[in-house]
Amino acid sequence: MIHVLIILLLAIVAARDGVDSLPILQNLSPAAVALWTLLPMASISVLLQLFTMWCGRRLDRSGRWLWVHLAEGALASSRFIAVLFHAIAILVLGWLDLVRQLTGSRLILIDEAIATLPALLVFALGWATYYPIDRRLREASILRRLDTTGQMPNMPTRWEYTWEQTRHNLLIVLAPITLILAWTDITDAAIDRFAQTFDAADPRWLSNAATALHLLGVLLVLLCVPYLLKLIWSTIPLGPGELRSRLLALCRTQGVRCRDLLVWRTHTNMVNGAVVGMLPAARYILLTDTLLDQLPARQVEAVMAHEVAHARRHHLPWLIAMMFVTVTLVWVVAATAAESVLPDAWRTIEQPSPIATNFGLIAALIIAIIVFGWVSRRFEEQADAFAAQHLSGASFGPAPPHAPDSVIQPEAASTMAAALDAVCNLNHLPPERFTFRHGSIAQRQRRLLKLIGRPINRLPIDRLVALIKIIVLAGLLLIAALWMWSA
Repeated sequence: MIHVLIILLLAIVAARDGVDSLPILQNLSPAAVALWTLLPMASISVLLQLFTMWCGRRLDRSGRWLWVHLAEGALASSRFIAVLFHAIAILVLGWLDLVRQLTGSRLILIDEAIATLPALLVFALGWATYYPIDRRLREASILRRLDTTGQMPNMPTRWEYTWEQTRHNLLIVLAPITLILAWTDITDAAIDRFAQTFDAADPRWLSNAATALHLLGVLLVLLCVPYLLKLIWSTIPLGPGELRSRLLALCRTQGVRCRDLLVWRTHTNMVNGAVVGMLPAARYILLTDTLLDQLPARQVEAVMAHEVAHARRHHLPWLIAMMFVTVTLVWVVAATAAESVLPDAWRTIEQPSPIATNFGLIAALIIAIIVFGWVSRRFEEQADAFAAQHLSGASFGPAPPHAPDSVIQPEAASTMAAALDAVCNLNHLPPERFTFRHGSIAQRQRRLLKLIGRPINRLPIDRLVALIKIIVLAGLLLIAALWMWSA
């Protein structure tokens, strides 16, 4: 969910440029704008610090998970409140306008970065504030880890923990979006200069050229994301050996090509995996060092199969297409509906008016976020099922296919469920904790165990995901038809 909130922060800044009449409170002094922007952000961090300290003392006395839940809830709530105050500062108070006055001109990305910095600092300071709770959980697991593995778990400092969370959650989203925004600003400036140089240029041609260049920039950035990730995260190639050979054989069996298998080195004992890159030549599969050290080989293979599923089932391109379809269609419908009910005093010569357009955009973003979470959870469920299919002997690639009457084996579903349980325990997560993109570990385990005995080729989640993809394709065709009709 935090990735969505970061995108919202930047979308709010972009929305300010779409309406000339904002900010709403235009008579505030620069000092008042700065005060009412920075004071709420500082108050959020201070209140979170005090509440987390109180939860930590209660946790020491009782040892109950309740206080961990409350601290986590306060941390998540602080981010939502920071986004809300960020929106008020940008759209109501005129914080972005003040930043641009102080910088003297609209420098590429500089003004947007300064305007977004207070909210991002709330995010980063939130991790620093939560660190004592996380440390208590790590200390509580030391004896168990020593008994089971004989290894002393790493105990990161507050700075290491905060920096690790910032790299893995903030920078991985900010880096590609920043590149896209920089490309957009540069191409817009180039188009404007071209229009001033050649007065006879057709405005419609210039608009189409700008759109094409924007899309080209997005595609280039998406292709570069795997290389950005290697720079932002600490990764090294997985060394030669039986495990590497086994995992590469898994990729070949399932028909998934990747550039390399990487060990994702963490200071926080994080247990996770990831696949990045849509093209085989720029695709990497990552497994954290703690996962490779702590999980049995069979469970590592299950986690690897889960990540391979995202590439095999093309989840990332379908998520991007789904977001595009949802935002576009909801934006058009909501803007049209808002335009029809606007009072005459709010109407302009532009059709639709900027107010209706931005209302439609806000509605589209809200609905798209909800749909994104639901679809993402279905994709995670399909990836879990794919791992059970693989462990049951299923092959979807160039290797000989499985028997048509094959079923999900109890050992296969149980192995993937056990891998999820290990991820939960090593990451100090309660099994029932719900996450926006993945759901809860407990629910995913229950769904896995329900697959036992079902035919490999006829799983309910595969049929549901196929229906989702059909709906997305229908939406793309509808958008294409509407564009051709309007043209």
